[in-house]
Amino acid sequence: MFAEPKNGYIHYNNAMAVPSQGKKDLYKVLGIERSANQNEIKKAYFQLARVHHPDKGGDSETFKEIQRAYEVLTNTQSRQIYDMTGQIPGESGRQDVGSVGIS
Repeated sequence: MFAEPKNGYIHYNNAMAVPSQGKKDLYKVLGIERSANQNEIKKAYFQLARVHHPDKGGDSETFKEIQRAYEVLTNTQSRQIYDMTGQIPGESGRQDVGSVGIS
């Protein structure tokens, strides 16, 4: 499915998708495929949230990563930007969803 990283990026279907250095792949955080639909994303999120929630003895940083992955991948615009650029919209140093011009 993934080709070997080139220039710091993982190539998916011949398109640069996700930086391979320093950032976690949001799809891997949730343990889902890139082709996952909204129901699959939701199911994966709730399964992981149940295990990693701080009130259940989980790590708060891991839970925050799971939450962020869910937020980005369930928002159509954010997911499209993430899939095209590998950048999470709204994070410091990154373009915000509204400033990219995707409609």
